[in-house]
Amino acid sequence: MNRAIILIIFIAIGFLFSWNTQVTQEIFERPAQPEITIIQQPPPPPPSAEPDDQIQKPKTILESPKPAQAILPPVPPKLIERSELYAKGVLATVNFLCKNTNDTYTLATGAIIDRHGYIISNAHIVDKKNMQPTCVIRAGSPAKEIGEAKLVFMPNDYHTITDGQQQARMDISIWKLTGTKSDWSYWEIDFDNVSKKDDQLFTQSYPAELLSSEIILKNLWLTFSSAIISEVDGSVIASRATIAAQHGSSGGVLIEPYTGKLRGIIFAISSDTIKAINERLLYAIAPAQINALVWKETKKQFGEYLAALPEPVY
Repeated sequence: MNRAIILIIFIAIGFLFSWNTQVTQEIFERPAQPEITIIQQPPPPPPSAEPDDQIQKPKTILESPKPAQAILPPVPPKLIERSELYAKGVLATVNFLCKNTNDTYTLATGAIIDRHGYIISNAHIVDKKNMQPTCVIRAGSPAKEIGEAKLVFMPNDYHTITDGQQQARMDISIWKLTGTKSDWSYWEIDFDNVSKKDDQLFTQSYPAELLSSEIILKNLWLTFSSAIISEVDGSVIASRATIAAQHGSSGGVLIEPYTGKLRGIIFAISSDTIKAINERLLYAIAPAQINALVWKETKKQFGEYLAALPEPVY
């Protein structure tokens, strides 16, 4: 019994030993696992540039069209009301009463052209025997005395020149008004624009050809009328169909109806033998010629000359 038990124990131990040996041999004979190497992968290259013709360009952003700009016709200039021009003329267009050496009087018109009281008129109203005249100046409707005026400028050789056409183109004078007022209403001369044939202008003057001496002295009114230019040569303007084509209108004004500026100084009519006044031509000296005459005598432009004159002493 004991021998049998001992034999079984030895057999069991041998079996166990034999199993462990196989397991151990299997473990040692198992092929070695290869060593794992970690390879650092380079970063992926940047995408290659595409040819220019394959580059996707941004799409053009289209703007909404702007509203079309309407081109409007030019606004026609606006006529100044005749009543406004007349009201100004009552203050700035004046009447001359000049006593001559033979005790007669010369009646004429003039225009105040500076707030200090300088007046432009004609040279032919100056008596050549009295080259330092003083004239009574009247204004308004009817004309009332506002002071006196003394001559300060006229072309030096006006009375000595024998060519009538040339003399006519020199027929201006400038006077200094005295009185009790220092801020006179005045006309601005338009030196920038040139009158053209068929232009319509307005006239202001004190015509007196058809009036008696009593009316001239007590009840002389400023007249206002229209004139259509018939001829112009740069220095002289001829116009037709105007009541101003009378004696007494010398030194009167042609007025631009859109700007209210002075465009000419009246100096003559075509002929007083033409009894129908509306058939006469009225002649005026253009601003360019006025400026040229002042330049010839003073070597100053008209505005420069006027600004250099002393202020009147009241």
